[in-house]
Amino acid sequence: MNDATEVQDVAAVRKLFAGTDPAAELHFPADDAEAHRALTRILATSQREVEPAAAPRRRTRRRRLAVTAGVFVAFGALAAGADAAGVIPTGVVNALSSMNDRNSAWGSVDTSKAEMLISAEGPLGIRAEWWRAPGKMGGSCVYIRTVQPGGAEDGSLECGQDDVVPSADVPLAARYGPLADDWMGVIGRAAAPAAQIKVKFKDGDERIVDVKAGGFFMQIFNRKQGPPVWKESDFETVELTVLDAAGKVIETSRIQEGLI
Repeated sequence: MNDATEVQDVAAVRKLFAGTDPAAELHFPADDAEAHRALTRILATSQREVEPAAAPRRRTRRRRLAVTAGVFVAFGALAAGADAAGVIPTGVVNALSSMNDRNSAWGSVDTSKAEMLISAEGPLGIRAEWWRAPGKMGGSCVYIRTVQPGGAEDGSLECGQDDVVPSADVPLAARYGPLADDWMGVIGRAAAPAAQIKVKFKDGDERIVDVKAGGFFMQIFNRKQGPPVWKESDFETVELTVLDAAGKVIETSRIQEGLI
C-alpha cells in the first residue's frame, strides 16, 4: 500500500475499534463499513505481496478527499442542524470542527467564517452544498455536504496548508464522480469569462452546467454510478468544455471519474 492508503486505513480501523484503541480521539460506530474494508486491506497486504495485484474495482460510494497534508478522511452521517437563513447549519459546524488538529498546518477551523460557495439540487430531492472555512493558522478546509430529503446529511472533507479551493484565475478545475450518494455529478471552478460548462458523456449524452458567482459550478446528474470495473482505464471519462456567454469555447478538458 502507498503511504496515503496506509494512513487512511489506520484511521478507518480506529473507527472500527473505537473504545478499545487508546489512541483514538473520536468515537465512531463499530459497524462502519469503510473501517471493515480497511481492516480487510490491511490483513490482505502480505498476501498481495506474493500474489498478482487484484484488478481495481469501482471506488466505494463513500466520498473521500485527500487532505493536503497526506491524510485521507472519510466523514460519516451527521445530524442535520436547522438551516435558518444566515445561520451556518449545525452539521457543517460539526463536520468542519472534526478537522481541528493543533499539529496540522491549519490548526483549528474557524467555523464562524464558514461560507457556502455553491449548492445544487439532485434527483429525488437530494441536495449538495460546497462549504469552505479558513484555518486559524492558515490554509482552509472544505466540506462537500449531501442533505437527504428528510434532513439527514453526510459528506466529505478536505483541508490543506494552502487554500484548497481552486483559484479564481484557473481556467478550469473540476472533479467528476458520485456527488450525492451514487448519483454522478460535477463540481469545480472556472475563470472568467466562463458562463457555462458543457459536459459530454461517453454515451454521447450532453448536459449544460451554469457557472455561478465566483466561477463556481456544481450539478448532480440523473445518472447513477456504473457497475464495477476491472481496470483503471475503464473508469468513466467525461469531456468538459468551458463556454463564454456567447457560446465560444474557452477551454476543453477530459477528466476521469474520481472521488468527490
